[in-house]
Amino acid sequence: MIQYFHSLMKNPVIIYDEFFDVTDITDERISEYDRDESDLQRCEMHNLFYYKQRVFFSRPDAPKPGCTRLLYPVLLGGMPKGYLAIFDLETPYEEMDMMILEIFANSVLTEMRRRLELRNVEYKFVSDFIYDLIYRKENKEEEIKRRAKRLGVTINANYCFLAINPAGPMNELKFDTNGYITQYEFMNDRIMNHIENFNRKVYKQDIVSKFNTTIYILHRTGQHGNGESYDDMKAYCGKLLHMLEQQFDGMHFQIGIGDIVQGLTNVSASYHQVWATISYGELINGKGQSFIACYADNSLLRLFMRLNEIGGLEEVIPQNLQDIWSYDRQNHTQLYDTLKVYLECNCNARRASEKLFIHYKTMLYRIEKLKHTFRIDLENGTARLFLELGIHLLDIQRDH
Repeated sequence: MIQYFHSLMKNPVIIYDEFFDVTDITDERISEYDRDESDLQRCEMHNLFYYKQRVFFSRPDAPKPGCTRLLYPVLLGGMPKGYLAIFDLETPYEEMDMMILEIFANSVLTEMRRRLELRNVEYKFVSDFIYDLIYRKENKEEEIKRRAKRLGVTINANYCFLAINPAGPMNELKFDTNGYITQYEFMNDRIMNHIENFNRKVYKQDIVSKFNTTIYILHRTGQHGNGESYDDMKAYCGKLLHMLEQQFDGMHFQIGIGDIVQGLTNVSASYHQVWATISYGELINGKGQSFIACYADNSLLRLFMRLNEIGGLEEVIPQNLQDIWSYDRQNHTQLYDTLKVYLECNCNARRASEKLFIHYKTMLYRIEKLKHTFRIDLENGTARLFLELGIHLLDIQRDH
């Protein structure tokens, strides 16, 4: 349709998605340009509107230094979800046939709206499929297989979950919609859009979905005909992280990789592992920081998940350690953190006090309280080992 208009009116056209990524274009030379911010005008037609603005092309092979751009937003639920841009390079704006222009713009916007509505239906179908795969596998196995067939997903292949958790001042970032309006955008949708586009270039059989603020990739391993290792996936996630941090300057992204499992209906285990991995990654790297963590790399995480499954976690975490945690919550004290830092400092009270920014005598008082009130034995190496293991497991449990 846009190629026909281009041949008829001699003016090039670009179709953008809601984030101004090009989805179709009649002349690549006009893809890069700057706008005259003082020149934006809203114009009305019979049943639609557009924005007229002067633009200046950046590419050296551009056909002209600049021209007028007509920008038509396609609205869905009152929000712009795509744009049609027409550039008066050949036929000046004043000489354009407004009737033909309106017919063309209406036709394109109607088709764009239809495709957007179909995409929303598809997203809902995919989200329901992933949700059932994770939480309702037992009583929906036949339904899962039916949906998998419609999505072109192989039942008996190897899969794992990847999770991308945005961590940063997302609600403070502004997104300039290229001349239509400047406002706070749904940053998660924009992040997911970039992840989908990036992922599609490498793994065409993956499914990308989103629950709340976290984006999930149901990844089928070995798509390129050879065995795919965890190192391969970590290398791919490194490229994905680099892309996201470039596109969303100031934000951080936490990426977790679950275990590879055989068979689509077994993939829920990988989903739960991926969240435990991100929780543990936050303990090691700090909340709000970027990292890539792989469940297969960490034996402590495997122990935590296994003990949690069989209900043995409470037997491994010392009871007096759980008592300290409960006492702190009730009395607003910091005995648990004191013990944790003290052990991290190899039981050096002076180093621990400096790390906690407390007086040395306060540190000694807390240690005595831990010893006498909660029967913490810091002289016995085995007891210390169980305390350190218990602290790690309790920290994971708190954040899981």
